Parts: sequence; structure tokens; C-alpha cells
Amino acid sequence: MIELRGHNDVPVVTGSAVPVADISDAVLDRKNLDWICNRYPVTVLDVFECIEFLADLHKSYESGITLYNKGTDNDIQIETISVNETMFFNLLDFGHSIDPGCVDFDKIYNTGLVTTIREIYSDIRNGIALYESSEFHVCVYDALYNEIGDIDPDEILSNLSGE
Repeated sequence: MIELRGHNDVPVVTGSAVPVADISDAVLDRKNLDWICNRYPVTVLDVFECIEFLADLHKSYESGITLYNKGTDNDIQIETISVNETMFFNLLDFGHSIDPGCVDFDKIYNTGLVTTIREIYSDIRNGIALYESSEFHVCVYDALYNEIGDIDPDEILSNLSGE
């Protein structure tokens, strides 16, 4: 659990009093879960509670992610070029909700991103715009649209089938 402590209401992990900012910095510095749990008196569950807390804290997705197609028009291979903290923690939180047993941040991030893209293009293929009600989804859509343009939803979904 996360609680606020001190006169500045610093968010900390309940029990250990490790500041959420320390966990955040470690995740952003690409430290793995073993490193984080050995460095701080926290569990894997504590780390993911911090990620969820951070994902819920800020909701500004504007210019949150830049994507690049390192493949071709027929073989789309999306790579993240840049991602802000808000988007990063939200993709980690989303990926973890889909595969809670995974402990590899790269895989968790990829699961979050691929699932988001799949949801967006499934909506488009089905003629609904449900994804437009989520700033998070719209930000990913905009980044993908800026990179690959207007593409047949079946084309992008078929590229995701191997994920």
C-alpha cells in the first residue's frame, strides 16, 4: 500500500516508508525488479503498487509517446522512440494488469502497448470510436497515425497477431 507521510504528504510504501519517488527513479533508470527489491525493503507487489500510484497520479498524455516503424509498409515493426513518465507508468500498469505474473518491465511495457494498439484498431475495424473516450488510447493512436498514417485496421491487427 501507499500512504502519505510527513508535513509534505510524501507518498511512501506502507511498512517500509520507502519513498515512491525512489521506486519511480529506479524503474525509470531501467533497474529490474530483483535490483529494486534487493536495494529497498519492498516486495514485487509494492513496486507494482507504486507504478499504479504513479499511473493514477498524472493524467497528461499530450505528446506522451513517439513511435517509429522500423519495418516496412507491409511488415510493420513499431518501436518506441520516446515516452514521457505518465505514459510509461500507464503502459506498465496496463501491461501488468494483463499479465500480472510477468516481472520483466520490457515485456510488461510491450504487453501494455500492443494491447492498447489492438484495442484501438479493433474499435476502428468494428466501426466504433470507444478508444476516443480515453486520452491514453488517443495519445497512442495519434503517435501511431503520425508514423504509419491511415492504415487498414486488419493490416495492423494482422501484424500484431504474432505478439
